[in-house]
Amino acid sequence: MQNIPTRNAGLRDDVNVSVLLFDNDPGVLKALSGALARPGLDIVTATPESAVGIACRHRPGIVVAMPQPDGLDLLEQIVAANPSTRVVKVSSDCSLDCHGPD
Repeated sequence: MQNIPTRNAGLRDDVNVSVLLFDNDPGVLKALSGALARPGLDIVTATPESAVGIACRHRPGIVVAMPQPDGLDLLEQIVAANPSTRVVKVSSDCSLDCHGPD
């Protein structure tokens, strides 16, 4: 596993990036938010049920999601509400299309 730098990872001190993490497992959310915590990142966690509402209020720059059956639909809703949001899908399911458009 690659080591994640503990400093601000190239973020300017005056720039904050909001990151929304959503999953149905509180343990996963706690582990990911702890691993990503660093100056310049405002990390917000959510359940799948609350993710769209929280995304509309916080307007995150980045959404990290562990897609469940409804997770991809939620990501589409979040991006439709804020098209500049960047999405990171995390999955151990090799059948997901992780390559994007050609």
